[in-house]
Amino acid sequence: MAAPSRRALATLCERIMEDPEAGIRRPKAVEGTVREKSSMAKLLAYASEGPQESRGLAMASLAAVFVDILPSYRVRVATATEQEQQQSKEVYQLRQHEANLLASYRAYLKLLRGAANSLVGVRCLAQLVVERPRFNYADEVLGLLARKLEARNAKERETAIGAFRELIARDAKRRGDAALAAIEGALAGVIELK
Repeated sequence: MAAPSRRALATLCERIMEDPEAGIRRPKAVEGTVREKSSMAKLLAYASEGPQESRGLAMASLAAVFVDILPSYRVRVATATEQEQQQSKEVYQLRQHEANLLASYRAYLKLLRGAANSLVGVRCLAQLVVERPRFNYADEVLGLLARKLEARNAKERETAIGAFRELIARDAKRRGDAALAAIEGALAGVIELK
């Protein structure tokens, strides 16, 4: 895959942020043509393939996009029974969007798991922990970042510590559940390393 320009990455990010539903959803295939990837799928592909610098830029771009489009609450996936029930067009579209959003986010977290040993990966995890501590898979993100609290690389360790400090400071003004989860995740991550 050819390395994308910064402008191409910015254009993909803008498309997603302007209309998250359209940016995540795959375009409909027109008869006789090949189905094009969504803007999100293109960004995920750039983050997983190509030169290291391009992958890092794409991963950082994805972090910014997800911070912008993810809700601050957990998304509940509809059960099979709920999906079979009659639903309005609006409810159906919302559920489709939420399912697509979760699938894209899971794909991004898979990439972050592989990049957790790079400073870019740690910075992306830190951004997600601080900005979206209650969204789905928060425990996984906290656990990945907690492992960096004892990293040999000083910048990675400082980034992780700074993210946990920021999370705890922000959460002190709220209920405190994200800070508690962060501490539990950090302890579990450190204990797992030992």
